[in-house]
Amino acid sequence: MEANIKALTGQAAIERYDEIARIVTGDQTASAQDGVQWVSDLVKELNIPSFSAHGMNEAHIPEAVQKL
Repeated sequence: MEANIKALTGQAAIERYDEIARIVTGDQTASAQDGVQWVSDLVKELNIPSFSAHGMNEAHIPEAVQKL
């Protein structure tokens, strides 16, 4: 999510992430970065393991993307 936002900075599509942030945070002034922080906090709170905890690394990304 954070990488997508960085890639979209300055583009109209960033507004979608702003909207998601406003929905998940309940704050009508939230930005896309606030949404990233909210998701990050949720992942920590729920103790969701990272991809690397399951053995995934950068070499696996192209295969994972193809499966989407």
